[in-house]
Amino acid sequence: MSFAQKKLVGEGYHPEQLPQYNPTLWNDPFVVRYNNCYAYAFNDPYHCEWTEELAPGYKSGIELIQMIEKDPSNGLYHFIQALESDGCIYIESNTIDILDGYYPIYLVYNVAYGDPGYHFYRLDYDPETDKLGWSHKDCDGKISRKGRDFGGNMVDILDPSMVNQSGFDLGGAYFYVSYPGCQAGPDKLRITAEELTAQLTCETTDLSSVLDPTIA
Repeated sequence: MSFAQKKLVGEGYHPEQLPQYNPTLWNDPFVVRYNNCYAYAFNDPYHCEWTEELAPGYKSGIELIQMIEKDPSNGLYHFIQALESDGCIYIESNTIDILDGYYPIYLVYNVAYGDPGYHFYRLDYDPETDKLGWSHKDCDGKISRKGRDFGGNMVDILDPSMVNQSGFDLGGAYFYVSYPGCQAGPDKLRITAEELTAQLTCETTDLSSVLDPTIA
């Protein structure tokens, strides 16, 4: 079934309750290089090093990948444990109620053969189109509101659980993240807003749409 035929999951949120869809910032080469889909879901672009520690649980001392490799049959439990340690709230049903001060993200994962993989989506607001929608960091590292449905069509993502995310399709779960975002990686991977601004090649240096690193 094409998710183009479904209504937007999370419909009812107001723009001021959601992070902004900002491709100018998130598609800047420096931000693309050092921030993954988890940092994007958390609206946290302040990373200056690429390691496996930019992953659920690592900033809290939970080594998620190693835990899943040892116990792949309980993969979702380990993801929940890691994400909750990072400040997320697990949504036990597929119904997303509007929770004041939080916005929803979606995890899709694969723990087959003890080789864990994951990908994240987030609900956000695009001020250019004045629309809510789901977006993610695509395979090229840039953010997009497009994905392939199970019919092979590239369409707007209205329901992230219906994206044909090849290789990460064994399970999925929704979580809440506190608005305007959360710290995704350990302190040693992060830089200040001033340091990030100095690295940007994009025309804008306005970081008002993302997490303030001083209160992360």
